[in-house]
Amino acid sequence: MLLALLALLLASIAATFIAEDLAWRERALQTESAREHLRAMLDGALAEALAQLNNRETPDGDPEQWPSPARAVTRVNVDASGNPTVLHIGATYNGRRSAVDAVVQTLPVVSLKQWGPSPVRPDDP
Repeated sequence: MLLALLALLLASIAATFIAEDLAWRERALQTESAREHLRAMLDGALAEALAQLNNRETPDGDPEQWPSPARAVTRVNVDASGNPTVLHIGATYNGRRSAVDAVVQTLPVVSLKQWGPSPVRPDDP
């Protein structure tokens, strides 16, 4: 009887370790999923802004809601004071925020020159 209780204790300890490991893996997957959502939202906002610039329109800078069960918003701010134009794109997904800057040549044709991460600004969504 004592041996059975000892085996049961060891089995419950092993189950606890397995459950904790699975919880850590789930948190890591949720974090990676949120990162990928943000990256996709930033890419989509950049593509839309480039299409607007190609049509000789200026992105309006208003926040855009994306269809999602979580809060998903992007905003494109344009600094068109010169050529090249600088786009600052901010995104929020499920409480996580990210931002990138893109340098765009608009004349004679619209082309992306540089794209990279930037600090999140207070006015980002």
